[in-house]
Amino acid sequence: MKWLNDLLEQAKADLLSIIVNIICIAIILLLAKLLMNIVSTFTARAMKKAGKISDSVKAQEVKTSMTVFHSVARYVVYLIAIILCLAQIGMSDEISSAVVAAGVGGLIISFGAQSIIKDILAGMFILFERQFYVGDYVKIGEYEGTVTSIALRVTYLSSRGKKIIIPNGSITDVVNYSRNNIVTFMSIPTAYDADTRKVMAVLQKICKKYYDENQEILVNEPQVLGIGSFGDSSVNLTIRVETVPMMHWKAERELKLLIKEGFEKEKIEIPFTQIVVHQGK
Repeated sequence: MKWLNDLLEQAKADLLSIIVNIICIAIILLLAKLLMNIVSTFTARAMKKAGKISDSVKAQEVKTSMTVFHSVARYVVYLIAIILCLAQIGMSDEISSAVVAAGVGGLIISFGAQSIIKDILAGMFILFERQFYVGDYVKIGEYEGTVTSIALRVTYLSSRGKKIIIPNGSITDVVNYSRNNIVTFMSIPTAYDADTRKVMAVLQKICKKYYDENQEILVNEPQVLGIGSFGDSSVNLTIRVETVPMMHWKAERELKLLIKEGFEKEKIEIPFTQIVVHQGK
């Protein structure tokens, strides 16, 4: 019966060891979660305080650095937690052997993480070159929206209620609408039989009035450049409008309304496509 007692004792010891390991792993994961909660609270408070900074560029820098710090902290904390959990179940020797045999870089590549490395490096260059900050309105490839967060591996955009996640490694062309003045060209259709010079004079008068009342968003007075193109049913006049960042949509909408009202007042026709149908007898 001695062998049976030894077997029971061994089973008890193994069971106790398993229970202890489970408890230790649970504590490690709990501590990792607690630490990330602390990081999240700290970054959230810092970003909230950044919103009160008068210097908008400085505020964006703080918000961007906080989102990056949160992303890096998450990777580091959970990576350490995983390593500690593996060590707890007796895999520390295997981890050490794998790292020594293949090297850290080889170990990462062996897991097929080349794209992850590319995303991380691209993210570092985006931050170093200050291509965009949190809060900037940008166009990245086919996507356009406000940058809500820049993580170590991905960038988050908010566009018309949608959350767009873009891997940093796939970011090539970036248009940042929040940095510099924006020049937009408006095309105004007019009738072929209208007096083009008169129409241009009316448009310039409207542009001057709008500039006098909205100099806070306009860099200079909008200019009527002349005929931009000939359409099927219209002569299209071009207006150049330069605004401070992010105000070009507002200026364009308001100018279009003023132009329509001005044309109606001056009895200037706004052409539309017409189809003439000849019915046979």
